[in-house]
Amino acid sequence: MYTLKGACHCGNIKLEFNTPKSPQALWLRKCSCSFCHKQGNINVADPEGFLIIKIENKENTFFYQMGHKTSDRLFCGTCGVYIGGLMTYEGKSVCVLNANTLDTDNNLSMPTEINVSAQTPEERILGRMSRWMPFEIV
Repeated sequence: MYTLKGACHCGNIKLEFNTPKSPQALWLRKCSCSFCHKQGNINVADPEGFLIIKIENKENTFFYQMGHKTSDRLFCGTCGVYIGGLMTYEGKSVCVLNANTLDTDNNLSMPTEINVSAQTPEERILGRMSRWMPFEIV
């Protein structure tokens, strides 16, 4: 098992990404939607992994919904860093992580560019359920 650690810029939100895959084997995705493009996001998730999100001061976080409003985007309210997308569907909660929040010594692979703009909301939800990972906020 590999444990990749990270945080927002100010440290209010700390991250622990546990995965059976090596950092080089993880599929990094550079989404070309307007939100991800403007944020410079590189997204990562492993359905066999698990993300622990540790928030020191939950009052200094905020969520944003865009487009089809099928997921929540988590940000640190102090430093403004985008952490990732969170979604619950049919009782199962999953997330995708902004890989730019991970520590720089993780030796991650190069991202693949993707475009989900032509997908229906249902297609996006089903894709997320198969590619995103479980998480816990503590």
